[in-house]
Amino acid sequence: MAYNPDLAMRIKHYMAARAQAVEEIHQSGGLMYTVDGVVRVRLTTSKLLCRINPADHAELTGLPGCQPWVYKSKTMADWVQVNAAGLDDAAQLHLLLDHSLSFNPSEPNRKQR
Repeated sequence: MAYNPDLAMRIKHYMAARAQAVEEIHQSGGLMYTVDGVVRVRLTTSKLLCRINPADHAELTGLPGCQPWVYKSKTMADWVQVNAAGLDDAAQLHLLLDHSLSFNPSEPNRKQR
């Protein structure tokens, strides 16, 4: 198991108590949690990624253990990366999960390969 199972259970229970249709998807190296088919949270060995409203990016990346998520040299404005130091505080974890649950991005149709 490449992720913290206790943290995964905390995330799953918190999200399931606040949203319908929460789905846990196992992937190599971690887990994804979706709500209504939209990825909200990704949990890996070393970090948690939370999908957020880009308008909240500066505020949330200022929290302890939180930073912008950079993917392929691009800062992802609708995601915040949280390391272990940012996951110890239950109130902060709940705040991040609440932001992830409240943001409802419009998903553009992707071209099928």
